Amino acid sequence: MGDPSHGQQILTSQLPFIGRPLHRRGDREPAAGPPCRSPLRHADAPVPVVFRLVASPEDVNDGESVSLLVGGNAHRMAPPSPTCDAWRVCAAIPPGEHQYQYVVTDPHGQVKRREQLKEGEGVSGRSTGRRLRSIPSRHSARHSAILLTVMDIFGTFMRNYSRCWGFMGNLVSVTPTQRDFEHAFTPSALFGSSQPPPPFTALPDPDALPASLPNTATIDTNFRKVVTLQFDAGVCHLTKRLAIGIACGTVSEHTAGGLIEQGANIRGGVKEADGGDISLVGLVVADHYGSSADKVLRALLDAGAPIDVSTDDAKHRSLRIAIREGRWALLEMLLEPQYKAAVNGMQLLSELATSVPSMRLRMATFGNRQELSPAAHLHIVKKIANRDRSVLTEVDGNGKQPIHRYCKHPLTDPKCQQRLIEYFVKVCGRDIVSATDSDGRRPLWDSHFSVGHLSRAGRKETIQRLYHFGAAKHINTSSWSGCTLLWDLAREMTERELEPSDAVRVEPDLLDLLTHGASLTAAGVTPQRAIREAGVERRRQRERGMDERLWDSDCDWDSDEEVDKADWPLRRIVKAYGTLLNRKIPRRSIRAINTALQPSRSIVASLSRPIPISETTHVALPPEIQTTIASLLTPSPSVSIGENPFGTRINHAMQQYVTAAGHSIIQHGNVHVVGGPGQPPLRPFAIGGETGRRMGICEVIFRVVRMETLRWGINLTLKHGMDNDEQIIRTMRVADCDWDSDEEVDKADWPLRRIVKAYGTLLNRKIPRRSIRAINTALQPSRSIVASLSRPIPISETTHVALPPEIQTTIASLLTPSPSVSIGENPFGTRINHAMQQYVTAAGHSIIQHGNVHVVGGPGQPPLRPFAIGGETGRRMGICEVIFRVVRMETLRWGINLTLKHGTENDEHIIRTMRVA
Repeated sequence: MGDPSHGQQILTSQLPFIGRPLHRRGDREPAAGPPCRSPLRHADAPVPVVFRLVASPEDVNDGESVSLLVGGNAHRMAPPSPTCDAWRVCAAIPPGEHQYQYVVTDPHGQVKRREQLKEGEGVSGRSTGRRLRSIPSRHSARHSAILLTVMDIFGTFMRNYSRCWGFMGNLVSVTPTQRDFEHAFTPSALFGSSQPPPPFTALPDPDALPASLPNTATIDTNFRKVVTLQFDAGVCHLTKRLAIGIACGTVSEHTAGGLIEQGANIRGGVKEADGGDISLVGLVVADHYGSSADKVLRALLDAGAPIDVSTDDAKHRSLRIAIREGRWALLEMLLEPQYKAAVNGMQLLSELATSVPSMRLRMATFGNRQELSPAAHLHIVKKIANRDRSVLTEVDGNGKQPIHRYCKHPLTDPKCQQRLIEYFVKVCGRDIVSATDSDGRRPLWDSHFSVGHLSRAGRKETIQRLYHFGAAKHINTSSWSGCTLLWDLAREMTERELEPSDAVRVEPDLLDLLTHGASLTAAGVTPQRAIREAGVERRRQRERGMDERLWDSDCDWDSDEEVDKADWPLRRIVKAYGTLLNRKIPRRSIRAINTALQPSRSIVASLSRPIPISETTHVALPPEIQTTIASLLTPSPSVSIGENPFGTRINHAMQQYVTAAGHSIIQHGNVHVVGGPGQPPLRPFAIGGETGRRMGICEVIFRVVRMETLRWGINLTLKHGMDNDEQIIRTMRVADCDWDSDEEVDKADWPLRRIVKAYGTLLNRKIPRRSIRAINTALQPSRSIVASLSRPIPISETTHVALPPEIQTTIASLLTPSPSVSIGENPFGTRINHAMQQYVTAAGHSIIQHGNVHVVGGPGQPPLRPFAIGGETGRRMGICEVIFRVVRMETLRWGINLTLKHGTENDEHIIRTMRVA
């Protein structure tokens, strides 16, 4: 360990205060006088403490060394070696609180002096120091000894504990206690002597002794929790060395491999202070934060070390520890197929969902603990599920499945969260979005109660995905407590607001639930309660509007009607329902009607003129056939409304209107529906059977809404002041969609390089994707006609007409819009659009004649390649190759880098890489 006397003489002469130990109140004072002259009682026997300091080459240069200052003595520390990558020294420390420090010295023991000091240095040299916590340790009598290890890291030590106090910074202490360590030091067992050594003297390194290490070892560090390892009787010295080295984080893969070859038992485990059994693999994951942790783990796994020693205690299983501690690289290693890690029975995905958000808040102090990105998070979920799909539906201790956890703690990237929900549905089926927890709550519940500001980005995407897969089907199903999501959410908003105001605002979340079919009645809100509360509200508003001088009296206006807390959720729900009635329902109804009538308008625009069957033959489809075709293509309009009979009335009126309007469009044209100069809008609803008094759809919606507002005591703000629909159509028109442009228009005064760079992006990314999207849109009528008109069309109860393929092809060509992409540069734009138009014409015929598979391709069927090269029928190209070649010509013309790839003769590769988003 080196001769400490020379270093002691130099260092203590410069630091006279080093020898003054600190004691906490109640601790026993150390023996008076020189330690070597006064023998100690057994109760005061010192404890062997191993001090280890991990320092990088930048901290300790070549030719320098590190010394430990403790109890007025200086001890040269042994440098790192192949068996231990830390500076180390073992010293006898008596019970009590004692200061210690590390200093960097030259080969002669002199403290190095440098002008450039690092953060946390003293005025004359580099030093580190800290106060060690009192270490509790409980062990049974069969443990013959305890070895205390103090583990420090140079840089972390200085940042956390140095305060630039005088020369050395703050002094800190090590505190072995007599009660906890009275059996800690057995001289004859460890060092072959019947007498304890003097206090604060250097001792041999226990790792280098052939004698057995003690059965209990405690490692305290300045960067993580105290670790106490307890070994069973009979565990060999090699196994203890390996386990203690792992817990200290100093063992390397070379040392671990050597100990394994010499006979260290890697199949057993060790017991932690809490009594749990942990494998050596789990010990690496939990406590080895050295640079070689991944290599040590690999060495253990390749040598056959079990990942877990017991499957009964999920807390101490390696995979769960890796998730809890954020050891993502080690987790991925454990999940490699060759190690056959068991993943079920530990609720790994629930642990992963809840650990990552909490870990983000206490973000890693150390470089090897990193935040898990959303994409990497999704990758780990799939990797765990690939081992055993049952983990996707495992129920944790709180009765929740992983999908509940990920709805409450969504990934911060909306796209990754969308793919995560889709993955659950793909593997488990659509019913997973309606799975109940132990409280009877479903994932939609958790998504509305998601926590943390970082989860807001994925929250909206979660709710939309759940609705897409059918979560609204159970939106009015109550939990085991008897409350629906609508009521629970309103109540939670009330509890979150410290002082509810009478001016209740409309909550978007409540409105969103109502627009997807949430019912007030199912939530326990009745019209009677709503009307009573509305009366209380109006009375309170009148009282507040009285003359201000009346408030000088002793009247307590609020005492006349004390609002119960349960009424505040009711107010929020009724307020949101009023917004639904006055604003959302009219607009959504008109939008649904326009969508349903679109096929009829398209058919009239396409089939109103004779259809050319050949050059000399034309066929005009009778209006009856056109009406039948329109009815087959027209979807039934519907708006999700949870309250009945209101919802039934609105949807029934829309369906009746669409049926009448569809016939009118076919028979007389669209103007007879929307109206025009001298032509009133369609009014198909006769009042009481009186044909002379008719109503349009807007007036019907207005009257149904008015009835509902009167039923609930809600203020009606929707207006309909004329007998015809002109005014209401103007005031209730569907809000214009704010379509984002594919490419923002560059300002004319921007530099040329910005314009060219943007044009490069257009060529390499936008043009291929938008072209494929335009082609798919143009081919949609052909695909719809094949699906709709492949069977005979009923003209009457006894007559059916089967349209010949020629007529179907003609109808498709009339319905098929000409695909076009807006491109300002020619001839590039002309070439792209001309190729798309030729392709759509050929593909439309192929779909009608042979089916869609002859266009997109399938097993044994290549995609459509209609373009012959130079008239050679044997050499053909698909549309993707044509687009690629035209883009390549344009990039060469402008000197733009080509990043678009098309590496095969057919279109399979390019279709995968350029698929429509």
